[in-house]
Amino acid sequence: MNLENQVSRLNKWEYIVPLLASLSLLISCAIASPKKYFWNDELLSYYLLTDPSLPHLMNAWGDTFNQSPPLYFILGWFWAKVFGNTDLSLRLFSSLAICVTLTLVWIVLRRTYNFWLASIATLSVFGFSDLILYHNVEVRMYGLFSAVCALGLLVFDTINRQEKCSRKLLVTNSLIHGVIVVTHLYGLFYSGAILAAFIIRDRYFNLFRKNVYFSTISGWLFLLLLLPILINQSNNHAKWFSAIDVITFINYFVVSTKFSFFIFALLLLSVLLYISQGSHQKTFATSERNSSNLVAEISLLILAGTFIAVPVLAWIITLTIKPMLNDRYIIPTIAISWPILLAYLSSRLFADFTSIKLSWNNLLINKQKIFFLMLTIILIFHPIYHAKKLGYSSPKPGINDARYGYTELPIAMEAGHDFLPRFYYSPKPSRYFHILDWETALKNTDSAFATGDYTHLSALKRQYPLINSIQSQEFIKKYDRFLVLNEKDQKWFEWRIQNHPKYEVKSLGIADLGAWSPLELFLVKRKK
Repeated sequence: MNLENQVSRLNKWEYIVPLLASLSLLISCAIASPKKYFWNDELLSYYLLTDPSLPHLMNAWGDTFNQSPPLYFILGWFWAKVFGNTDLSLRLFSSLAICVTLTLVWIVLRRTYNFWLASIATLSVFGFSDLILYHNVEVRMYGLFSAVCALGLLVFDTINRQEKCSRKLLVTNSLIHGVIVVTHLYGLFYSGAILAAFIIRDRYFNLFRKNVYFSTISGWLFLLLLLPILINQSNNHAKWFSAIDVITFINYFVVSTKFSFFIFALLLLSVLLYISQGSHQKTFATSERNSSNLVAEISLLILAGTFIAVPVLAWIITLTIKPMLNDRYIIPTIAISWPILLAYLSSRLFADFTSIKLSWNNLLINKQKIFFLMLTIILIFHPIYHAKKLGYSSPKPGINDARYGYTELPIAMEAGHDFLPRFYYSPKPSRYFHILDWETALKNTDSAFATGDYTHLSALKRQYPLINSIQSQEFIKKYDRFLVLNEKDQKWFEWRIQNHPKYEVKSLGIADLGAWSPLELFLVKRKK
């Protein structure tokens, strides 16, 4: 076997790490999914993904109950047609997208750093990040969003390694940025961050590549085609975004407590290894090919910085103009910036190993290799451990409702985020009615969800008539006796029923803790 074939074979063996890590994430999803019931946002996705027809899906997507570009719903719809629409199947679609993200990030880092550093930097983030592990089991677009941004990272690194970009590569870059902006509204921010990284990087190296910049910007045209529909979606009267204080904002960047301890352990270990090595071994090389990869390393660090700038910009807008920041929106920053920064840090802490590639030769003799092999195995399988340790997120929605009796009576609810899970999981969904009362929702200043719930549920009812949303007056006219599951901040029950002299009201107790606050069950009877 010649040297070229041997190198090729060894490089192929390296892919066992992202393969096993992806398998671990998929198994983790399968273990955790039964412990986590669908919540409001997942169900808003569910009805689109399980729509009988793609044309109707697109029509429903344009309504006001899902403010997001359509790519996730289109791809998820095809996934559901092939693999089914069970809770687990739909969540595995997101998990697979997380696996794609992990693999792409690993590939990019492996181009610049040696096998062990690239693997540990990638696996530690994807194995320990609470945000990533949560969205690994979620019927929402955030796994796909991280994956398309990772595609942007891959083409960014590829372009920067070319002396001259081919037309094919520029078109690919444009298409990928088009995909990024039609996956999530923050896609424009992250596509812009990649453009900024191109420009800053070129200024640093005294370059100007207008074709690269233009190909990135041209991808944004995809979003322009959707702009009228996205503007209509924005008329959803949502008020649940709030100002983010500096401590909360900083915590958005904290991957997890375990990850913090992991970083500390790496620092401590690097010191111990440095002390234990002979003087001739004390080098802190950045990568396996320092001179040739230094440019790539600087480029990746610049992109990591621009990705970190995205949540900073969103936070500034939140404080000064309009609240718009949520931790899940910045999942590409966690999934991409952190591995880049950790790979860079590790390259400064640990001397390069004698063998750059994964090699079975002398693997169990070299102490450093043994340690990094054990660490890699732990990181690969940590998502499975995390899923097994995970408790149930909450009791099954509505499981306690029948124990209070009156099972023949309808149950009225104003809180849409509590209604949808009960309606989905209940063996008798026809009992549950979501009450629509725009006047009450508009005057309710205590709840951040009142107007948004009204808009979302009325739109969902328009597109999917099976949803049991009903106008307040129609419900009151139809039923003389009924139950109410009331969330304290919701005011329909208090203003229309409890304080009205024509109703007798009796509290039956707290049914459960609800999505955001306890739900109290009331028996209501109209006086004769």
